[in-house]
Amino acid sequence: THWLLGLNATQIHDELTAAYVQGVVSYSAIAHWIDRFLNGRESLEDNPRNGRPITVITKQNIDVVQDLVNDDPHISIDYVTTISDR
Repeated sequence: THWLLGLNATQIHDELTAAYVQGVVSYSAIAHWIDRFLNGRESLEDNPRNGRPITVITKQNIDVVQDLVNDDPHISIDYVTTISDR
């Protein structure tokens, strides 16, 4: 909304920092958002990406990973991935 009101990235960053707290959002993130709007985007949502569908996240998969971590809290992510991909 600030961009639609004609504010530039510096002004938007200053307002957000004053309203919230320093570091709430970086200047570069705001500049990136403005660039996206200038190129016709109307949303800050990411574009859909190729890869694993969200449907691989199931109650069964969550339970398997939770059991592995409960059995060994120092288990590696690579090992969990290998076991849970079966």
